[in-house]
Amino acid sequence: MKITPKLNKIIHSAMEKRVMNAYNKKIDLIFHQRPDLNKKVNEEISQKHIQLYSQLHLPCSDKWLRLYSNLTGVIDYTYLPDDLFYAKIERIINNCDRTNGDLEDKNLTSIFIDEKNLPRTHLRYVRGIFFNENYEVLTHKQVLNIIHSDLGNCIGKVATESLGGHGVNLFSFKDNRYYTPKNEELTIDWIKSRGESYIFQEAITQCEFTARFNPYSANTCRITTLRCPWNGQIIVCKAAIRLGVGTVAIDNLSSGGIATAINSHGELGPYAYRWNGMKKFDRHPSSGVAFKGLIHPFYKKMCDTVIHYAKKIPNYNLISWDVIADYKGEIKIIELNLTGQGTHIHQFAFGSFFGEHTESLINWIAAHSELDTFKHIRTF
Repeated sequence: MKITPKLNKIIHSAMEKRVMNAYNKKIDLIFHQRPDLNKKVNEEISQKHIQLYSQLHLPCSDKWLRLYSNLTGVIDYTYLPDDLFYAKIERIINNCDRTNGDLEDKNLTSIFIDEKNLPRTHLRYVRGIFFNENYEVLTHKQVLNIIHSDLGNCIGKVATESLGGHGVNLFSFKDNRYYTPKNEELTIDWIKSRGESYIFQEAITQCEFTARFNPYSANTCRITTLRCPWNGQIIVCKAAIRLGVGTVAIDNLSSGGIATAINSHGELGPYAYRWNGMKKFDRHPSSGVAFKGLIHPFYKKMCDTVIHYAKKIPNYNLISWDVIADYKGEIKIIELNLTGQGTHIHQFAFGSFFGEHTESLINWIAAHSELDTFKHIRTF
């Protein structure tokens, strides 16, 4: 059933207000916890920020400018506000109607990403049917043979809607069975209980550079590509690295990880941050490795890889790729994100999310408001 334009306009306006209010509450909570991050910035910079984003015809303040400027010490009027990004920017630049069961499904990424750039898949489960890596249907006995064989450490994931690392487990093999850290056994019924799409893959052994921070977690780079809609050029607009803390396998900030931005030369920011309370670290809290001056040796190779694949995906101009270099220096794409893409970790160092392309992008979005309709509810 199609929503009529008139009804869509009413609903869409209400949902925009809802998301704007949600993210304003989020930043107000941060300011309540950290009043020092709410200090005013230069008035001229503040006005340039508001003037830039007011083109989107939604309420605009300098709250996010103050947050990132005071957090990092880098003053940049183009810092991206979370509320405007989720309420409008992302919804115009991408076709959000097609997500959540389209390319974000981890059981579909091998259709357009070459096998060499993906973790090896041992087992797929989709809507009641088990498949192997090549999408050949498996019998009950064949599935048991896989999950009862020692394939080394493995990662099991809910293949859709695994936001913030939800539904991701590291499996280890003992007594001819696979178990999670909570001692849950991997069985056919257990997989079926996870939802309608699940994937069971090899656990990538990361490169020496990222392993030095924490060998227990994946320590993925979140690299965001932008197809500039005014000329079609695909660029890396900004990147960040997420680092797990302790012995937890997941590196997401929502799971206790920390993150810092990466500049165009692969250099890590001088500080990493934990989103809860915006706590700052000049070295990794588990390993003690300092961040300042470090350069990721495989950053350019990772960027070249994701740019290559971004060209194949025309419905999404903005894609956030979770990428890792393995112990051989080969690039592996863990997953991609098409909506609800986090922007904050990219702004933890070296300025704003879209950088020098911000003004051109905001001008284009302001001129193409007709592309935004209320059909896709997830980001709201």
